[in-house]
Amino acid sequence: VLVNGHSLGVCTWMPYRWSGEAGLLQEGENRIEVRVTTTLIGLLEGKYFDYADHSLKPVQTL
Repeated sequence: VLVNGHSLGVCTWMPYRWSGEAGLLQEGENRIEVRVTTTLIGLLEGKYFDYADHSLKPVQTL
């Protein structure tokens, strides 16, 4: 997430929340940019994200 060109950092897991200095905001309009990237690397590594435990778990084979 970027506010007026200044990065607020990266959030890789839920909950997706950011905070920043109030000085990044300007009077009038502000530019907020959210960059979303994703990958299926977890599936290739044999892992999935368990939302209940908020952790990566191995994929079990039958």
